[in-house]
Amino acid sequence: GFYKVGYIPEKSENNPQPKEVAILRNHHYIFIIAKVTGYGWQTEEEAVKSKPDNRMTVLLKDDDETIYNMIACKDYELGVCEDVRVAYNATTADIHIVTSYLGNPQYTCTVNYGEDGPTGWINDQSTETKVEVSAEDTHSAHTKYTLQFSVQSNENSNTERTAEIIVRSGDLSRTVKIIQEGNDLNNNDREVLIYGLKEVGTNYHEFLTDYLQGETKEEMGVARDNGLHFRICNNPYYYTIPYIDGDEKTIVEGKGKFTVEQQGNFWKIQCTDTENTDYDMWTGSFSISNTTSEGNPVSISYKVYHLGLFHQLTGGYQIDGPTNSTRKGWFYYEQVKVTGTDGETYYVLDRNMGASSNHFYSPAYVTSDGRENACGGYFKIANTKEDMTLINALPPGGYDIPEAYHLQDLGIKTKARDSYGTVTVKTNESKLAVDEIYFPLTGYMEGDLHKDEVHTCLWSRSLVAGNQGFSPTSPEYGYWFRYFDVYGSSARLGNMRIMTRAAGGADGYYKALPVRCMRGPEVPIGSDLQQPAIGRKRIFCKNVQSWTTIYIHAWIEKEGEENKQLVTTWPGLVMYKVENNYWYADIDENATHIFFNDGTGGTGHQTKDIPLEADKDTYTNQELI
Repeated sequence: GFYKVGYIPEKSENNPQPKEVAILRNHHYIFIIAKVTGYGWQTEEEAVKSKPDNRMTVLLKDDDETIYNMIACKDYELGVCEDVRVAYNATTADIHIVTSYLGNPQYTCTVNYGEDGPTGWINDQSTETKVEVSAEDTHSAHTKYTLQFSVQSNENSNTERTAEIIVRSGDLSRTVKIIQEGNDLNNNDREVLIYGLKEVGTNYHEFLTDYLQGETKEEMGVARDNGLHFRICNNPYYYTIPYIDGDEKTIVEGKGKFTVEQQGNFWKIQCTDTENTDYDMWTGSFSISNTTSEGNPVSISYKVYHLGLFHQLTGGYQIDGPTNSTRKGWFYYEQVKVTGTDGETYYVLDRNMGASSNHFYSPAYVTSDGRENACGGYFKIANTKEDMTLINALPPGGYDIPEAYHLQDLGIKTKARDSYGTVTVKTNESKLAVDEIYFPLTGYMEGDLHKDEVHTCLWSRSLVAGNQGFSPTSPEYGYWFRYFDVYGSSARLGNMRIMTRAAGGADGYYKALPVRCMRGPEVPIGSDLQQPAIGRKRIFCKNVQSWTTIYIHAWIEKEGEENKQLVTTWPGLVMYKVENNYWYADIDENATHIFFNDGTGGTGHQTKDIPLEADKDTYTNQELI
């Protein structure tokens, strides 16, 4: 058969989440088929349309890993390394070339700064290291050079700069870019403090690099470790930057969203949303300009993000997952907006609680290797029967563990033609690099055992109650929750018991599922009830009279007819308690009028007659006869 293979470097300390390798022209590669675990595709066309999988394991070796871009003619070849990126305060930049040209000189270099870029910051090619490479089975004889260029510091600018090194060898030519970073938030000497994490200011750069998880470009797809963050909803943060005489500040983007004001020896940067209710996503930037003692202008810019939140996990309420330990510490989550299947707006965090990556993850998918942190933690959401304190303590402020209604109407679905069941939701507003968010294949933990690892499982805060299985008086009530289960193309609600001991036990053998937090619309009363039977319609009563039993009496009145056609007999159908003091019953769909009563009859125990309205299903027992 035909196979499609993706090539992934081995994980290392410097590359903990390696990406697929692009196979390039004019390289000399060695492919070794290590093993085959299944039949290939029947046609080449099917293999091309598929994603790489683990049917065939192939080892890949590049003859010279430092050489990225090669060109050849009949008699000789020229290869150069990838573009080189150096820090703002670097003084040298090294590039690598290989050539088999035998002329004199073997190569020449020219610096091109471009029409709009700064010039002169690359001084000269200060050193050259030369190695002669003999011909072997995998390559012809050639000369390998390491060229070191002197560069000037870029400390007086926050803007990165780029120059091209044009290498010519005989008639062949290749180009390598040298890119030098600017002196930005993460590089300049002014200490930025964040307030709101602790009682005192915290070094923001140290917090980003040493404590915060999930904000780098490798984890996010976009960088979020290069700016100041205000929290979406319930923002507690503000920042300070040392003020130097002669400073001038300019708000470049986001005017009105945040302020930059001098307070003594500091600049104070704070959000203007004083009510802390802003779920809108926006970005901004500002700059602080001055002049060095040598008279050189300095301008440092700072990005500002109002896109997500920081949240700290203590490791409580968790069970270790199959591949990662309990998720502890500070995590960054980014918000997206989703329009649900009910037409409502949902504010959804881009990953599960305790996840430091928003990548797709499947335990069985070969390209998911190294993405275990996309799963997040496995949480228990109750300690004992009817204990809701964990549900309230787990989510970041302003967000909730969703109700079953939200998970069902959010629009979670599987991607077509993906045998590993990629589970996604389309976003209608997002600052991420993709227009969808992933729900990793997670399964659930039952004690120390990992179950259903090819399922996407998510807790909801909805208890199994009413006609779903348990009444509040049942010994099982309070142990069972609704959860969302995606398996293959099936996406449905199921029931999960939080402990496996007999009813009444409190020191159970916990089950734990991942949690995705969001802020959704108000849940309609009775949304988790089964649909009324054919020919029936559902009526709700808000019990403002605090009756312990409620009946609904219904009849049909037709215009021009004096007699009522009763569809219930006194005192009517008994109603069932739903939630928040609402009760319900299913009556004949043709009924036109009702009244509520407590079954005792007489004044003060029965409402006035209530005409039913076409688009209304909820009434009260406020007005009594």
